[in-house]
Amino acid sequence: MIIEKFDRTVEKDTMKKFYNGEIDAILIKNSNENTINEIGELEKQDLHGTYKVPIGANQDSEKKQVLRQEEDQPWHNDRMYYADIHSFCGLRANKVEEGAGDTYFCDMKAAWKSLPEELQENVKAEGLVEFSLANFFDRARYPYDVQDPREQRWLRMKRRCKNTIYKNDKFGEYAYFSPLYVTSKYFDILNESLFKDEFIYRHKWSNDDLIIWNNHTLSHKRDGTPRDIIRSLTRYAFHQPGESGPIERAEQNGKKE
Repeated sequence: MIIEKFDRTVEKDTMKKFYNGEIDAILIKNSNENTINEIGELEKQDLHGTYKVPIGANQDSEKKQVLRQEEDQPWHNDRMYYADIHSFCGLRANKVEEGAGDTYFCDMKAAWKSLPEELQENVKAEGLVEFSLANFFDRARYPYDVQDPREQRWLRMKRRCKNTIYKNDKFGEYAYFSPLYVTSKYFDILNESLFKDEFIYRHKWSNDDLIIWNNHTLSHKRDGTPRDIIRSLTRYAFHQPGESGPIERAEQNGKKE
């Protein structure tokens, strides 16, 4: 995994390499709330079409738009229940206290390369499998506040897609897999084999840290944080100037998510 580290700002040449997939993630120390706008153009995010998603207890935003902090969040890529995902994501620490949960990133290019050849061929041959929010609901506690049974039923039905676990695109070859979303006959062996310590970067948050990453090739997870400990983060999705995000592309095609 290639992670570049900067203070306050990022060089333009580094951002070019990041968008091209040559750099997997960038850590910016001493960022401010406007730093993300210097990096790219923000995209709308699920479930409420907001550009900045608050994470953590005791947030000022509406409760329904806040992601809880209490539970561990297993490995995933954001928006995997849609075929069209955010290409680049970010997290910024607004205020964190000692004991706030760490965030982990796994290099899925290196993880795929490490798999036995027979397993790689089996995964390729399996082809399209289901990625769904229904699987998330069944396997973990969803971090958004979804209490209404009708809303959860609707999300179970609508937030699903068919996709492949094996990817070979402009970012290279990598495994696109999450124990939260995926249904696969190779689920157990992939879940056991992909997320090895040698492929993982663990980040302990400090105030004003901003991490941006490739949402295709890096999977991420977090440790839960008790409610009495402040872990106030903001989640972003973004793209290069002149491009667009998945929700914007759907809207341009006359579709409403």
